[in-house]
Amino acid sequence: MPYPKSHKSKTKERILASATELFSRNGFQKVSIGQIMKLAKMTHGAFYAHFASKEALYHESVRLTIDNSRAARLVKGRFHYST
Repeated sequence: MPYPKSHKSKTKERILASATELFSRNGFQKVSIGQIMKLAKMTHGAFYAHFASKEALYHESVRLTIDNSRAARLVKGRFHYST
């Protein structure tokens, strides 16, 4: 039986959530793909179905973190400068 259409996006979200948690705790250099996938309870093969490299995953993790942060919402708003 094939996976539902939402499976791929949910899988990617699990990988991103695991990676973001580990990168936040340990930094990019100290985190391996194996650690990320172990936390996500998935295989290395699943990783490469979604990301070309650990660097690509890191960039997406940082982008999502910024997009979801309060600071990002403030930056998107208008700035009013008084002189």
